[in-house]
Amino acid sequence: MVYHFDEHLLGSVGVRYSGRQYSALDNSDINPDVYGGTSSFTVIDLKA
Repeated sequence: MVYHFDEHLLGSVGVRYSGRQYSALDNSDINPDVYGGTSSFTVIDLKA
């Protein structure tokens, strides 16, 4: 999303989400809360 404040200034917001990830090729790693496990995450990008 981009917002134009005036002719010289604009801002943008981006949101990215990554759901359940697997580290093993056969998706046998079912517990993300251990060493080597991969969890979901959300990233918010702001730019002006």
